[in-house]
Amino acid sequence: MDTIALSPVSFHGVTVTAQSGPVIEATGSATTFENCDFQVTTTTSNTHFAATAVAVSWDGTAVIKGGTYASTGYGVYVYSSGGTITVEDGVVQGGVAAVKADVDDTYGTPSTVKIHGGEISGALNTNGNTKADIEVSGGIFDHDVTANVVPSVARDGAFATLTSGGTTKYYVGTPEKVASDLARTAKENDVIKLQQGSVNLSGFSVHVKVENEGGTLTLDGEPVQQGSTATAHVFGTAWQYDGTNHWHACSTCDARKDLAAHTSDAGTITSAGEKTYRCTTCGAVLKTEVISAPAYVVPKTGDSSNVPLWLSLMALAAAGMGAATLLMKKEGWAR
Repeated sequence: MDTIALSPVSFHGVTVTAQSGPVIEATGSATTFENCDFQVTTTTSNTHFAATAVAVSWDGTAVIKGGTYASTGYGVYVYSSGGTITVEDGVVQGGVAAVKADVDDTYGTPSTVKIHGGEISGALNTNGNTKADIEVSGGIFDHDVTANVVPSVARDGAFATLTSGGTTKYYVGTPEKVASDLARTAKENDVIKLQQGSVNLSGFSVHVKVENEGGTLTLDGEPVQQGSTATAHVFGTAWQYDGTNHWHACSTCDARKDLAAHTSDAGTITSAGEKTYRCTTCGAVLKTEVISAPAYVVPKTGDSSNVPLWLSLMALAAAGMGAATLLMKKEGWAR
């Protein structure tokens, strides 16, 4: 597909599989690609531009915001008539080159590719003309992009490498983005080397070696001096504790994180006549108290109110019985 000059075109969620390309050539127009899947499967010798996923010419522009753009030739390509391609996110792959920018002095228009993010698999090439430029300010690359890193990254951003099984990838971007990408993609025993920038690394789920070759590096809250190597801690999820504090422990060394003093609950009474106090955070038993049994008390029965009255009545009853006996004797009732 070709576009006509000055006609803006947007592609969202488009899937194309083609034997030859470009899948699309933005000829003097502005195009945007978001979450598309372009695949070019074959290439012709010495005409790799004919196997391109996204191309621009005659000062056209293309902005890639996500998706996959892969080819056996070039992933993205700027023709010699000039234009600009900006990669903000997504995957760009090329068997000959992931990115290629050509310039023909006949036209006098620069060819520029700006990579701000995404994952780039393949080389970054130009035809050597000074008006052909590839700028890298962010992303993950499988080729050395040191020469393409723009000055602003050298001043304010971060640049690191990650070597895994003999293969090295290059991470470029803000310190926060580089740190999060490294923590997300690093595998057991990988080696990270910080080339420049101020980066705080943490959150690794596996053991990773980290070297500081030219920046300011902190690993798990501890500084790593330039020229030094450290190993990322892997902290367990179970609480460890003693009589005073609790913490999470590293599985391979004595490092601790989340160290804090115990906080006691109100205690729980057990059937054994004990009261147990535990830490509200880690559950550790802090102390146990024996509860004393209450004093035995005889339960009361009957009415114990107005005792003097009842005593008076008992005395009157006794007197009455005595008077009745005397009277019976007097009347001769006694036998």
